[in-house]
Amino acid sequence: MMHISLLEQSNVGPGEDSVDGSPLDITTIALLIEHLGRQRDLNGALRLLSLVDEMKLGYTPEIIAHMISVCSRCGNQEVAFDLFARLLFDLPPGRRKRAFKLLRRFGWERHPGDLKDLKPINVHPSVYILNALGMLALRKQGLPAVFWLLELMEATQVTPDDDTARRILHHLNRYQYIEPNVLIAILYRFMSYTSVRGRMRLANIAFHTLLKDHKMASSPRAGWKASATYLSQSRSPDSETHRDYLVKQTFRALGGEQDIKEMKSMPLRAILSSITDSGASQDHATYSLRMFYYARVEKNPKAVEDLYRRMLAVNLQPNAYHIAALIDAYILTGQIEKAREMFSVALSDGIKPQCVLYTMLICAYGDLGEPEKGLAFFRKMLEDEVMRLLGGIS
Repeated sequence: MMHISLLEQSNVGPGEDSVDGSPLDITTIALLIEHLGRQRDLNGALRLLSLVDEMKLGYTPEIIAHMISVCSRCGNQEVAFDLFARLLFDLPPGRRKRAFKLLRRFGWERHPGDLKDLKPINVHPSVYILNALGMLALRKQGLPAVFWLLELMEATQVTPDDDTARRILHHLNRYQYIEPNVLIAILYRFMSYTSVRGRMRLANIAFHTLLKDHKMASSPRAGWKASATYLSQSRSPDSETHRDYLVKQTFRALGGEQDIKEMKSMPLRAILSSITDSGASQDHATYSLRMFYYARVEKNPKAVEDLYRRMLAVNLQPNAYHIAALIDAYILTGQIEKAREMFSVALSDGIKPQCVLYTMLICAYGDLGEPEKGLAFFRKMLEDEVMRLLGGIS
C-alpha cells in the first residue's frame, strides 16, 4: 500500500521523476500488480491500474495479463472480462462480434448494447494475455472452456504456445477428473500447432493421467500397494479392460516393445510418432512414469532396474522418484531384502538419500511383521542424518 500511495502522490507524467527521484515507468506498476496478485489484493491492483490511465503511461500485454491473473485469484471474472473486452474494439467487425460472443460463453454478463463505458485499449490480444484469461475461465467453466479458449484465440488471431498447452493439461490432470482419452485428444490438438514444441514434457502429463486413472479404477480408496495386490489377485488375463489395454500399449510403446503403428488409439499413435520423429529424448519425468508403470501395474522389478541402469548409461542422473519406483517394485513382489540392496546401490551411485526412501523400507518391514528390522533401519536413518518423517516413526 505504501508503494501505491507514493505513486498516487507523485502525479507525474511518463518519463518524469517520481517523488523519490527514480524514473516511473509501466514496468514498476506491472511488477506491483503481479505482487498484489500473490497477496490477492484486487482493490490495490485496481488502484494501480487506474494510475496507468491517469499518468498516460500506456498499457502493455504484461499489465493486462497480470491484472487478469489477479482477478482470477480473487474470483472476480467480470473485471477481467471487461478489461479483455477493451482490447477487442480494433478487431474487424466479424471477428470482434465472435470474440464478444465467446466471452459471454465464459460467463461475461454484458450485453451487446451495454459496452459504451468500456474505453478501448490500444493493445492487441497476445498469447500471454489469453493464457491468463484461459486459466480464469478453466477454473470457472471447466473442460468446455478449453475449446472456447481455442476458438477465442482463432478469433483474435493468436496462436497457442507451450505454456497454453502446459497450463491446460496440468490443470485438467491435477484439479479436474476427465477421461484419459479426452485429455489425450486435447494434447493431440495442441500438437497440431507448430508453435507448441514441448512435446515430451506435455506428453508426460498425458502419461501421468493414464497411470492415475488406471490406479483409481483398480482401487479408488487405497494406495498403490493395495492396487497392485488387487490387480494381481482379482483379475485374470482374460479380464483386461480397454483402460488396461490403453495403458499397456502406451508404456510398452515408450520402451519400444509395442509397434506404434499398430496402436488402436489414433491420437496416441500420432503423439508418440510425433515425439519419435522429432528426436526428443525421454526425460526424468518420462523415466519416472515408465518405472512406476512396470513397478505398480506389471509388477516387473527387472524392467524397473533395467530402466534405472539405462538412465545411468545415458548420463541421466536418477533422483528420489526413480529410486522410490525401484524400491517399490521389489517391495510389491515381496523381495524386501532386494529392495534394501538396490537402495544401497543407489546410494553408492551418488543418489542423495531421502527420508521417504527410508520410510518405504521401514513400513515394508512393519507389513512383514518384522518391526525389529524396521527399527534397525530407522536407526540407520538417524545415523545417516536424514530428517525423520512421521510415517517412518509409525
